[in-house]
Parts: sequence; structure tokens; C-alpha cells
Amino acid sequence: AAEVSILKALMADLAQRYKRALEFGDDFARAVAGGPAPAVVAPPQAALRSRRAVLPAIAAVVVVVAASALFWVRGRSGAAERSFHYSIQVQRYREGKPLGQPFVLAGEMLFQADYRIRLQIASAQAGHLYLVNEGPVSSGELPSYNMVYPGAGEPAALTPNQGVRIPAGEEDWIAFDEQEGTEKLWMIWAAAAVPELEKAKSFGQAEHGGAVADPHQVRAIQAFLERHRRPEPVVEKQETQRQTVVRGAGEVVVRLLKLEHH
Repeated sequence: AAEVSILKALMADLAQRYKRALEFGDDFARAVAGGPAPAVVAPPQAALRSRRAVLPAIAAVVVVVAASALFWVRGRSGAAERSFHYSIQVQRYREGKPLGQPFVLAGEMLFQADYRIRLQIASAQAGHLYLVNEGPVSSGELPSYNMVYPGAGEPAALTPNQGVRIPAGEEDWIAFDEQEGTEKLWMIWAAAAVPELEKAKSFGQAEHGGAVADPHQVRAIQAFLERHRRPEPVVEKQETQRQTVVRGAGEVVVRLLKLEHH
């Protein structure tokens, strides 16, 4: 099984190779632990003999890579996986009035300035959900953060399978401002409450409109996002369900959703 996983990693046909190093690491780890061989389309015998002939020459490299992958996967397996899924509901507007019926996206699209969106988010796990909007800014300025969810006085904690709609009101939508560019929507799914974001919830009050006005808290949020944005989570778009699934290892999973609008 270990040999099969190595041969699959070396397939000349790119379509037959692993798409991600993580997949190779997982298969190899299972193989050396006594698991089954991964599924792979067998290459022609001549190619297989040729491949085996060059294996001794690259054995050292393969062993180092495979051992590193096994070590990394074992370390990764010690951290519980966290996941959530979301979808984007879009409503077109014209002259301040809804145009047509809303539709649901599994992922992103190029939005017009008069489009409005709503998010549906849920998880099979318990956890704490935060959404922070970062608007387009000029180089060198502090980021412009808005607390989208939760609002002032609202809990970030969600129970398993407790879905949330953001914004919650039947007539409420997230509207793009007049500044064209990329709106960054940071989606944070954490096992425990995040102090930096809990403090920023107070800016969800009406007088602030969600904008985080304290420079110290802006820098604290910026530092938190920089710490947890890597490694990036695994993102899977499920077109039939019109949703995107986000998975990551560790106590905090951060998904950066870029919303382009013009």
C-alpha cells in the first residue's frame, strides 16, 4: 500500500497524481499503519517497470518526503478538525427596489454595486462564529473593520446544526458601499470565544454601525487574523447543495471570502 501511494505520487499522467500533498500524506500514513492501498489506475507494465527502475535513485528523496508527510499528518491528526458550511443569497436591486427573485450561490461572483447579499451559515459542531468585514483601503492605512456578526449583546456561541442567517431580518440585506473593489469578509469559526472579537462586539451598536473605531482594537483584530489565516482551510464548493464547506485543523478556522463589486 505504501508503494502504491508512492507510485501514484510519481504518475506521469498528472490527472492520476494526487491533487494535493495532504492527500498523499494521508494515504501514506494509512498505508504504513496497515490500511488499504489507495485507488489508482494501473499504468502500463512497461511504464511500471521503468518507474520501479528509477525508484532506487530517488529513494532518499521519497523517504524524506514521506516521513515528513507522516510526521505532519500525525501531528495534524492530534488536532480536532473544525468545519462549517455557508451559502450566499443574492438579491438584485434597482432604484432602491428589489429586482426579481433572490438566488443562492455556492461560492463567489462579481457583484454589481446594487446587489445585496445574505449569508446562511451552520455547522454540525458547537462553536463560536464571527464575521468581520474589511473594506477596500489605500496602502499604508489601518484596515477598516466592521463587525457583521454577532452584534452588540448577541452571543457568538452556536449549538450543533444551529443555522444563522446574516442579517437575520426578512427584509435585511448586506449592501455594498460606493467604494469599488474587493470587500473582504473574514469568517471565523472557533472552539471558544475569541477575546479580540468579543471586545469589538460593542461597536455593533447603532451609533457605531458596526465600524470598529478604536485603533487598538483594529490592530488586535488584524494581529489575530494574521496569526490564524494560515494554514488556509480546505474549501469545497457543493454546487448541488448550493453551499461551500470549510474544513480546518485546530481550535480556530479562518475563511477569507473575497467579494468583488463594481
